[in-house]
Amino acid sequence: GMALKALGPRRIRGLADALDAVDEPLPLQILVEVAGTIGEKPLIYRLKSVIERVAPRPEAAGTSRFDTMQRVRAKAHFELARIGSRVAIQDLQSILADSARRIPLEAFAAVEQIGKKDEIPLLLRAYLREDPFTRGRIAVVVRAILKRERIRRNSVSLRSLPPELRRALESILARSARRAAAGRRAR
Repeated sequence: GMALKALGPRRIRGLADALDAVDEPLPLQILVEVAGTIGEKPLIYRLKSVIERVAPRPEAAGTSRFDTMQRVRAKAHFELARIGSRVAIQDLQSILADSARRIPLEAFAAVEQIGKKDEIPLLLRAYLREDPFTRGRIAVVVRAILKRERIRRNSVSLRSLPPELRRALESILARSARRAAAGRRAR
């Protein structure tokens, strides 16, 4: 990975070809990270095809809750999100909606960068099924989207959430309010 990063933008074509050809999770993950480090937009947009290629197929049902290619896929989403691209948002939404697999933290980082109000219900559903550590990460992402998109607590889109998602949102916002109050008392 370090050697590839040292090659720089002049070697984009070879790296792009490798992104299309490599099927092993660890080498592909390194190639995705290198593409992100180089930062050339044509190369980063090539990651959309990587995402499509490694996305699980319905016939692969019954696989483990943690799929190694899932992490590669999430890292590719993160690199696209770093440049503000939503070209693969439907796939990112499918990662959030997939209750059969663990959601890699890189997927949350991507949603934090480019998420909009459409992703909030998916995040809240994930919040209900994940472990406490991941719930904390989801809470950060939801608050970031609400702030960036200027969505108020009493907005129509949030008031129309199903009751269980509304309770999850209230839990996230209450935790945020408690943290803010503790910070004011500490001053």
